[in-house]
Amino acid sequence: MENFIKDTEIWESPAFPQQSNPNEDIIVIVRQDISIVIIRFIATMLVFLFFLLIKFIAQIIVPPQLDFVLKIVDFLISFGGLGLLVSFLWFFHNFFLSLQLVTNDRIIDIDQKGIFKREVNELAVSNIQDVNYKQNGLLPSMLGYGDVVIKTGSIEIGSTNENTVNGFVFENCPEPARIAGIISDLFHKKGEDSIKQEAVTTADELRKVLQDVIPSGDIPNNLPTASDKTISNDNPLQSADEIVF
Repeated sequence: MENFIKDTEIWESPAFPQQSNPNEDIIVIVRQDISIVIIRFIATMLVFLFFLLIKFIAQIIVPPQLDFVLKIVDFLISFGGLGLLVSFLWFFHNFFLSLQLVTNDRIIDIDQKGIFKREVNELAVSNIQDVNYKQNGLLPSMLGYGDVVIKTGSIEIGSTNENTVNGFVFENCPEPARIAGIISDLFHKKGEDSIKQEAVTTADELRKVLQDVIPSGDIPNNLPTASDKTISNDNPLQSADEIVF
C-alpha cells in the first residue's frame, strides 16, 4: 500500500471508505507494531532451522541401505519449508493491509483476513463510552506495544485474549497509551461540542416561544443562536500527516 500523505488521497483511494462529510479529518492512522512482524519472522526461521537439524540428524543415523527414508525426510522438510514461507507471506499480507483510521467523526477498523476477504467496521465517536489500553506479557512491556480497547454499549465486534468487547480493539499497536489518550480527548471534545450545540438549539427554541408570547422588543438580546460561534473549532489533535503509527 502506498504511503499516504494527505487526507484527500486516503478518501479518494478505493481501498478505504468514503469521507462522510467535507469536514471529516483523519487524526490518527494505526497499524500493528512492526515488532510483531520481526517476532513472527524469527519464529519462522527457528522452525526452519529445526527442520534442517532433523535432516542433519537423519543423514547421520539412517544407514545407506535405507536411502528412501532420507528422500522422504527431504520431501517432508521441503514441503514444510514451503508451508512456512507461505504462512509468513500470508501473515505479512494481512498485517500490511490491516489498519485503523481515527477521524474527528468516527473510528474505521479495516481488517484484512486473506487475499480476497476484508472486513471494514465503523464506529461513531459519539457512541464511544470508554477507552483504555492493555500491555499483557513481557514482550509488549519491553517493546512498547499493546491493545487499545474502545468500548461502546451495544456493538459487539472486537475481542481481546480475555473476553469479548463491545466495540473495537486495536491489537498490538505501538504507543497504546498515546493512542488511547488521543481517542479519549477526541470523544470528550465531541461530547462537549454536542452539549454546546444542544444549548444553542434550546436557546433558539426558547426565542421562538418568547416571540409568540411577548413583544419582540422585550426579548433578551443575549440569547445564543445557531449562527453564533458558540462551538469552538480549535482542535488540539494533530492531522493524519503528523501522526502515523
